[in-house]
Amino acid sequence: MRSRRFEAVLILTALLLALPALAGETEGGIPWTAKIKGALAESASSGKPVFIDVWANWCVPCKHMDDTTYVDPAVVAAMKEFVPLKVDQDSSEIFCENHNVDGLPLVLYLDGEGREIGRRMGLQESDSLLESMQIVKEGYPSYLEAIDRAKEPEAAQALASYLVSAGNPSGAVDLLRRALKAAKGSEQAETLALRIAQAQLEDGEIKSACVGFKKLADGAKGQEVRGEALVGLEQAHRERGRTEEAEQTMERLRNEFPELAAEIESDG
Repeated sequence: MRSRRFEAVLILTALLLALPALAGETEGGIPWTAKIKGALAESASSGKPVFIDVWANWCVPCKHMDDTTYVDPAVVAAMKEFVPLKVDQDSSEIFCENHNVDGLPLVLYLDGEGREIGRRMGLQESDSLLESMQIVKEGYPSYLEAIDRAKEPEAAQALASYLVSAGNPSGAVDLLRRALKAAKGSEQAETLALRIAQAQLEDGEIKSACVGFKKLADGAKGQEVRGEALVGLEQAHRERGRTEEAEQTMERLRNEFPELAAEIESDG
C-alpha cells in the first residue's frame, strides 16, 4: 500500500512540474502571476502597464506561444517593463466578459485601474509582440500624465492616438466621444469629431465613419478639417468597395484641396 502511495506522489509531482508556472519566476523566464487584483495593484504602485496573456488549456496556439514567444530572451527582457499576468479564459468568465474576450490567443494591456490600453489578437511571434510592447511602453508615461485630463480636447486626442497605435481604436472612440460631449460648441469640437471618424475607420466601423466624414466634409467651418474629412471619406468609400463614390470624392479633393489629392495619388 505504501509503495502505491509513493508512486502516486511521484506521478503527481511530475505532473505539477510539467505545468507552466503561473506564479513565481522560473529560471530565466517570465514571472507570471495569476492574480488579477494583485497585478492591477502592482501596476498602480509601480507605474508599469499590465501585460495579460489570455489562454486556455485547449488553446493550441496559446501553448505554442508558451513554448516559443514567451521563452525568447528578448521578450523575457522586455517583460521587465510590465506586470505579467496570465488569465485562464475558462476560469475567469467575468473578466473575459468585461474585456470582450471572443477569441484566443489574446494579449491585453491594461493600466492599474483596469482600463484597456491595447490588444493583440491571435498567435504572436516574438517580433510582432516586441513591436507592440514597445509602443505600449513608450507611450505609457504620457498616458498616465494625461488620463486624468481625458475630457480636455488636446489630452483626449493624444490619448486616442496612443490607444489606436496600441490596437484599441474602440477605446479611442469612446474616449473622444466623452471629450466631444464636454467640448460641445467649442472650436475644438470639429477636430474631435474628425478624430472620432478616423478612429471608427481604424476600428472597422466604416459605415459610421462615412457618416461622420461626410458631415464634416460638407459642413465643417475649418478648412483643414474639411480637407482631412474628404481624405477619410475617400478611403472609407474604397474600403467599402464603393469605387464610384470614392472617385467622386477624389474629384472633389482635386478641386477643393489639390495638394491633398496629389499626396493621395502619389502614395497610390
